[in-house]
Amino acid sequence: MKKLFSLLCVTMLAMTAWGATVTDVITADDLAATNTTYVDFSGVKKNTAVYAGNTAKNSNGAIQMRSKKSNSGIFSTTSGGKLVSVKITVESGTNAIDVYGSNTAYTAASNLYSGAGNNQGTKLGSTTETATITVEGDYEYVGIRSNSGAIYISSIEITWEEGETPVETVAAPVFTPNGGEFTGSQAVTVSCATENASIYLFKVLDDGTEEYVNQFFPQNGVVSGEFYVTESAKYGAYAYKSTDYSETTYATFTKVEPTEPYTVGGVATFVAETDQDPNVELRKEADQTIVKDDVTMNFHGTVYNFYTIVDGDTTGVTYTYRIYKNQSVKFTSAAGNIRKIEFNCEEGNPVSGFADVTGLNKETATWEGKATEVTFTASNKQVRAYSITVTLDNEEPVTPAVVAPVFNPESGTKFIGSQTVSLTCETEGANILYAINDGEFQEYTAPFTITETSTIKAKAQKDNATSNEVTAKYYRTYEVSTIAEANALSNNTDFIFYGNAVVTYRNGSYTYVKDETGYGLIFGNQVDAAITEGMTLSEDWTANFYLFSGMPEYRYPSNVTATTDALVEINPIEYTVEQIDSTKMHQRVMLKGVTLTKEGDNLYLNGLQLYNQFGIELPADVEGNTYDLEAMVSYHKALQLYPIAITEAAAPAGMRGDINDDQAVTIDDVTAMIDYLLSGNATGLNLSNGDCDLNGEIAIDDVTTLIDYLLSGNWANN
Repeated sequence: MKKLFSLLCVTMLAMTAWGATVTDVITADDLAATNTTYVDFSGVKKNTAVYAGNTAKNSNGAIQMRSKKSNSGIFSTTSGGKLVSVKITVESGTNAIDVYGSNTAYTAASNLYSGAGNNQGTKLGSTTETATITVEGDYEYVGIRSNSGAIYISSIEITWEEGETPVETVAAPVFTPNGGEFTGSQAVTVSCATENASIYLFKVLDDGTEEYVNQFFPQNGVVSGEFYVTESAKYGAYAYKSTDYSETTYATFTKVEPTEPYTVGGVATFVAETDQDPNVELRKEADQTIVKDDVTMNFHGTVYNFYTIVDGDTTGVTYTYRIYKNQSVKFTSAAGNIRKIEFNCEEGNPVSGFADVTGLNKETATWEGKATEVTFTASNKQVRAYSITVTLDNEEPVTPAVVAPVFNPESGTKFIGSQTVSLTCETEGANILYAINDGEFQEYTAPFTITETSTIKAKAQKDNATSNEVTAKYYRTYEVSTIAEANALSNNTDFIFYGNAVVTYRNGSYTYVKDETGYGLIFGNQVDAAITEGMTLSEDWTANFYLFSGMPEYRYPSNVTATTDALVEINPIEYTVEQIDSTKMHQRVMLKGVTLTKEGDNLYLNGLQLYNQFGIELPADVEGNTYDLEAMVSYHKALQLYPIAITEAAAPAGMRGDINDDQAVTIDDVTAMIDYLLSGNATGLNLSNGDCDLNGEIAIDDVTTLIDYLLSGNWANN
C-alpha cells in the first residue's frame, strides 16, 4: 500500500533539481489500480481516510472520503520544501468540505492543526455538480476534512517546491519474542525505538498477501503494542513517521502440542457471591485470604460491587472479586502444580488490566503454565471477576530452586512519616535484590526506609537460579489538620485528620463536612448512622482522598466519631444562580425564587442538572412556578446540584405604596388609592400596601404621603 506513492515521489525527485516546482496528479483510476481499500499517500499524515476500489466509488467512479474528523486527509511535502497548491476536484453529491493550509505542526486532536498561523483556505458547501476547490500559498501542511458526510473526489493535484530532503531514519520494529514455537497462546509485543513513530502490523497469508492486523500509535513518544498469537502464523511490521518508513521486519510463530500433557489432579473454583463476608463493612478494602480445594487466593481488595443495604435487603447485588489498580492477586497450590487459571470477568473489566504475566492470554482471560505460585498485578485499571477457576495437575509440586523473598511488614501496610522495610529469604546463601518504584534492582544488605507511597519488587538469586519476583506496596498516610489541606492532596492519597470538622448534612453514605478553611465530603457507609448534621467530628479519623469523575471525596473512612459537644447550627448559604460554580463544591446552598425546567424525568436550573441523589419528592409540574431550592453542590463530569428540599417560593413581601399590587410604586397607585377612597371598592387592591403613613388606616393623608414619596424618593416618616 505504501509502495505506489513512494515510487511516484522517487520518480518526481529524480526528475527535478532542488528548488524546482513539481506537480503530481492522483486520480480515482490510479487509486483503484492499487486494488486496495486503503490508500496511504506519500506525504500524507496518519489517519488518512481516502478509499478506492469499486465498493468505495460512486457512480461517477470518484474516490470516497469518510467524514470523521480524525480521518481527515493531511498532505505535506515529501522534501524540505513548501506546498504551492493542493487542487481537489469533487463530483456531484459531495457533502460540505473544508480545506486548510498551515505552517504549524499537525495535531490530530484539534481539528487539523494546532498553534498560531492557521489559515482556513477554502470552504465548499454541498454541491450538485463537479467542482474544484484549491488552497494556494506557502505551506508545509494542507488538510481536507468532510463537514457532514462522504466526499467524492475524482482527482487530487498536488504541487510543491522542492527543498533539501530531510534525512531521518526510522528504526525497524522489533518483535518480542521474535518468533519461535509456542503452546496454547503467545503474547507478543512489537515496538519501535524511533520516538513518536507509529507501527503498522500485518499477517502474511499463505498466498503471500498481507492482511491488516493493527496499528500502534505513540503514547508519550513511545510506541509499543501487544497482540496474541493463537495459531501458527507469520507476521510483519514496519514503522513510519511523517513520510519516512522503516524496513519491514518479520516473525514466524509455530504452534506445537505441549510436550508435557498433564492429568488433572483437581479443580478449585472461587465464586465471589459465596465468598462475600457479611461481617465485612461495605466498600471496605482489605487483605483477603480465601482457600478452596488446596488452592489459596490472596489479594488486597473487596469481594462485592458498590451497593447500599436497605433494611438488610441486598437483592440484586452483583458480587465480584475486585483487584484494584496496582494491587495483586496471588494463587498458591498446596497439592499439584497450577496448570490453568480461568477468569470469568465482569464486562468492561477484563484481565487486560493485569500486567504482563508469562502464560496469560488476555483475550481468553486464561493463564496456562506450570507453577505452585502465580501472581497477577492490576497495572492500568482494576480487574473484576465473578468467578475464578484454578486447575491443578496430579504431579508433585515443583519446588523452586530459590524461594522468593518475604517482606516485613507485609504488603498493604499503611504508615505515617516513614516506614522501615526488611527482606528475608529461606534459601540459605541466596542474594536478595530489590527495586523501588520501577527503579533499578539493587542488592539488599540491610533494612531500608521509605517516606512515600512505594511499590517494591524483590527477587532472590543463588548460583544460576532466580526465584519468582514478588511485589509489595506500602501506603503513606499524610497528616492534615484542615479541610483545605485534605483537598490539596494528590489523588488516591491516604490521610489522617487531626482538626475539627463539622457535619453540615448527612444522608446515608454521604457525610458533608466543613471547617473554617473549606468544605468536603466523606463518602462511605463506614460512618456511624448516629452522626448527624451539626456534630463536630473527633480527631484522628482516616480516609483516602480521591477524585471521582472530577468530584473530590474522602473514601474508605474509618474511626469516624463525633464529640458530645452542643450541636453547631447549620444554615444553608444563600446564593444567586449565577454564583454557583465549582468553588462552591460540597456547600449546602439556598437559591430563592428560582425557575426550574424539566426534560424527561430530569429537572434543571439554568443548565445545571438537579440530580435526585437523596431521593426527595420532586415537583411534577414546574412550568410557571418559582421555587426555593436547598441543595448540595456536587460534580459528576459536570457541575450538579443534589436537592435537599424544593418548596414553592413564598409570595413577595408587601411593597409600601403599591396598592394596585403590580410590584411597582407609580402614579397609577395614586389614582387607584383616590378611586378607592371615593368608591370604597377594594377589588384587586392590596390595602395593606396602601397604608403609606403607617397609621393603620387608609385616608387622604396616605395619598399625600405617596405623592411626596414619588416626588422626593423618600418616605416622610422613615
